[in-house]
Amino acid sequence: MAVSKFGQYVLLQVHDKNDKTVFESDSLKINFDVRIIADFSRAKITICNLNQETIQLLMKEDSHYVTVWTSLHGSERQKVIDGLYVSNALEELKLPQSEFSIYAYSKLKAEYLEKPVDLKVTQPSLKKVIIQVLDNAGYTGQVEFKHFPSDILSYVNYRPTRREGTLLSVLKTLGKEYGFTMYTDGNKFTFMYKAKFANAESTELFFSKDSIKLDTSNMRANPRLGAGQLDVTSNLDPRIKPAVVLDITDLIAVDIGEQQDTLELARNLVRKSIAGKSKYQASEVQHKGSNWEDVWLTQVVAYPPTQGTTMPTDKWWT
Repeated sequence: MAVSKFGQYVLLQVHDKNDKTVFESDSLKINFDVRIIADFSRAKITICNLNQETIQLLMKEDSHYVTVWTSLHGSERQKVIDGLYVSNALEELKLPQSEFSIYAYSKLKAEYLEKPVDLKVTQPSLKKVIIQVLDNAGYTGQVEFKHFPSDILSYVNYRPTRREGTLLSVLKTLGKEYGFTMYTDGNKFTFMYKAKFANAESTELFFSKDSIKLDTSNMRANPRLGAGQLDVTSNLDPRIKPAVVLDITDLIAVDIGEQQDTLELARNLVRKSIAGKSKYQASEVQHKGSNWEDVWLTQVVAYPPTQGTTMPTDKWWT
């Protein structure tokens, strides 16, 4: 029988390198915390009162990959963790129960990001360099470029370039040079350009099909908004990932008037008086949930296409 307190359903699946299911459960207490941040995704999954036979199976040196599906009040299942590589596991006795914690990170890190690359690219464009660097490390899967102005992605420099180091270090260096961030999403690499006010109109930022409109009724805490940053905690929404565009048009905010003696509560206030734009790029995302505890949230930090002052936060993504 599935455990689903508060209507929060969690299905945990563990597969081997051949994609064969070695463990699956929705009937144990399961907590998860996944952070989709720069370079590669990582997660912690905790299972209560797992039997010793299964613990020994999951702690073997064989490669295992973990996937987590979620659903709220019988809605359609959504994948919140997609085949992360199990790097470590730990069993703790916390009376009256035991807790088995799985620590996992992107399979792309496990299989590619630490590989050495060394190549020379002639007539390099940014897109050509990235594709050839990935190919040099043995990766030939899906690559997605988000919010890049075409002139930055396709501009050809007729001076050859040489790139060497680990795949991760080479891609991070390119990111610093060209102003983009790399993320992992299942078996896919995603590269997101951080749009600037001067070139935002030449990107698909304002016309993105991936846009998600945020609504005040779905918030778990008041959104923190500033000229350079948006920090939102909402009910769990696995659709929110880095590079997704967040539309804040319908968010309600409270503003103090010029004389510090009046409060204004209105839709569109943020767009008109703080950022000037209603579209923000999601940059760091955290999903937390449980089928037993009252935890079911998505926390996201996003940025507008401006050079505004960054607002201090607790920086949970570091």
